[in-house]
Amino acid sequence: MRRMLIGSLAVLLCGCAASLADIRKTTPTQSGTFPAPPATLAACVQQNVERVLSPYQINQVASPDQKEYYITATRHADGVAKEPLIAFDLFLVAFDNGSLVELREGASDGHSLTRRVWPIVESCAQKTSGANSPSPSASPATPAPLTP
Repeated sequence: MRRMLIGSLAVLLCGCAASLADIRKTTPTQSGTFPAPPATLAACVQQNVERVLSPYQINQVASPDQKEYYITATRHADGVAKEPLIAFDLFLVAFDNGSLVELREGASDGHSLTRRVWPIVESCAQKTSGANSPSPSASPATPAPLTP
């Protein structure tokens, strides 16, 4: 019984510590195009996600030509896992005078933070472009609304 518990715990820990490369290979949880430039949209999203109380740190990386942006929420894992846990990875790329945005979910304990990200993307797109809504290209799940 004890061996099964330890084995199950090890499997759970390994499942939570998916690498960033592995997460980026998965199908996006949310995806859409917005009539806002990726640099402006990425800056707004990062600023607003950083305001959400969370143990995750928000990092932004831009391509040298500043046409692609990644915003990633990571935290150092407690215990055995050496790789940081990733709550979400948001990819923004220049697309038809706007941005294509893809959200991918990582660690299960980051789900609460991740479900707040897409409404922030939509809000930032409205603020930076004056648009009313995105053009979703794949939106399998509607995130929960932000709570104050």
